[in-house]
Amino acid sequence: MSSYEIVAFYVALNTILFVWLTLRVIVVRRRDKVSLGHNDNNNLKKRIRSHANFAETAPLALIGLIVLAALNASTLALHIFGGSLTIGRILHSHGMLQRGAVGPARPIGMLLTLFVLLGQALYMAYLIFAR
Repeated sequence: MSSYEIVAFYVALNTILFVWLTLRVIVVRRRDKVSLGHNDNNNLKKRIRSHANFAETAPLALIGLIVLAALNASTLALHIFGGSLTIGRILHSHGMLQRGAVGPARPIGMLLTLFVLLGQALYMAYLIFAR
């Protein structure tokens, strides 16, 4: 697999996850007839935040994968970052489904995502300046 094929694989997986998170919001909106906002519906609030958190964090990490591929990063690093991002986003969204959104999945998922973002930034700097 080439670097760009690896990136495409993780972009595809995360796009599927994004669509799934979007559909989870739509289902509750239609069922509970909530067109805008959350109407104090706690289930809808959690789904909206899970979706929004993905939209706030995943794009930068996916852009990071593209930049790393362009900088000829190792394929192992691309898999580590792409896999960690995907697992982190799945864990975070699963954790948001828990009662009160408590439990280990949500913070572990967020920490994995932050690890990816910081790790990518540091690896990019290494590839640019230290190689």
